[in-house]
Amino acid sequence: MAKFLWVFSGGPDSESECGFVDQESIRPDFREGACWLKANGITTNNPYRPVAQVTRGEMAAFLYRTGGHNAQWVSVAP
Repeated sequence: MAKFLWVFSGGPDSESECGFVDQESIRPDFREGACWLKANGITTNNPYRPVAQVTRGEMAAFLYRTGGHNAQWVSVAP
């Protein structure tokens, strides 16, 4: 999900080292996205737990927080 949200947001420049205590367990091709999530406050988990399942609540929070970083995100009034 980290890489999906990062790519969806245009793949902005990001670090590949970001201080997660379990960073070595994040696949190298997904680290840039994970670090981008952390740098932008989209995730605050540490450890990152890259193989853990994402709950619906967590995904909703990630999508909500990603909205502020994505120029294509459209807000629709109810």
